[in-house]
Amino acid sequence: MKRKILLSLVISIMLGITYGQYDHYLYFTDRDAMTTRYLNVEDPSTIVDFPFTNLEKPYGIVADTVNNYLFVSDATAGKIYRYNFEGTHALTILDVGVDPLVGYPYGLAMIDGKLYWGREGAICRADFDGSNTQVFLFLDQSYAPQMAIGLAYNPDDNMLYF
Repeated sequence: MKRKILLSLVISIMLGITYGQYDHYLYFTDRDAMTTRYLNVEDPSTIVDFPFTNLEKPYGIVADTVNNYLFVSDATAGKIYRYNFEGTHALTILDVGVDPLVGYPYGLAMIDGKLYWGREGAICRADFDGSNTQVFLFLDQSYAPQMAIGLAYNPDDNMLYF
């Protein structure tokens, strides 16, 4: 029963394909518990919450396996955080209060050293440290609100799906 409830709460999942100890971990956001969580897929009986739980509506999640970071968007707070794989050293890299271009971020993706996120009316991008924010693509405003709540990049065909 616990697994069934867990699956209903998962908004975005990601298997950390990294070197060493994180090869078999599943990371996900949980809007009900307002946190980011992970579990070892070889022993899914223990779910671990990230220590940083100051989230309002965690939504998108993506991993930078080169630098061993997770990025998590908080749609209601208008922020994007960067964590290490243990969920510590949380750093706000993008904040709508500092840069209105951030908007209220939902889906996340990484393409060629840039972090992409969906917000109402656009898909934006920035460097992994949050610098150099820009609109990548304006979305059709015919039917408000237009937003990419999920992003996925396929390097085989060089396509961004949303």
